[in-house]
Amino acid sequence: MEEEVHYLTLKSSNNASTLIFSQQYSNVTRVELCYASIPVKEKNEPVVLDIEEFRTGYTDEGLDVIRSRETTSPVRGFFATIPAEGLEEGERRIFKETSDYLYGINYTTPINFTRLTTRVLDQSGKPGFEEGHTIVLRIISRRISEPREPPRQPPRRPLPPRNSQRPVIMIPQRQMR
Repeated sequence: MEEEVHYLTLKSSNNASTLIFSQQYSNVTRVELCYASIPVKEKNEPVVLDIEEFRTGYTDEGLDVIRSRETTSPVRGFFATIPAEGLEEGERRIFKETSDYLYGINYTTPINFTRLTTRVLDQSGKPGFEEGHTIVLRIISRRISEPREPPRQPPRRPLPPRNSQRPVIMIPQRQMR
């Protein structure tokens, strides 16, 4: 199975946005968060990323590195919860997969989308700051190969026409006595 990898950058000047693409992203099996720059609404409170097209039925959790405990958002099914320990209200939380942790969602049933509707929320599910955000996603999709034509058979040779002039071979039979 071959995979295609796409990087999408979502930028918004407020806490909610919809980005419509000129192409459809099909057979998406994994979405990974590569980078995010998001303002923190309350001191030390995690930031929740809601991307409507990527919702799942699971609770999102983020690792709180400073206190070595997990923080669980009471909102369910949203794309990601990013811890913001040590940040004051209004500061920007910069998330990088290379320095924070790897975060992604696998889809057992591939999804398709032509737009992404993004909201930044606080831990209780209320809208975050009205400031903008930047998110970079890695989209991994299964490449569906084109159906192949069956191999071509060599042309059949026509049978020679039946000729009545062909010699007839007679086999003598034994005489009975």
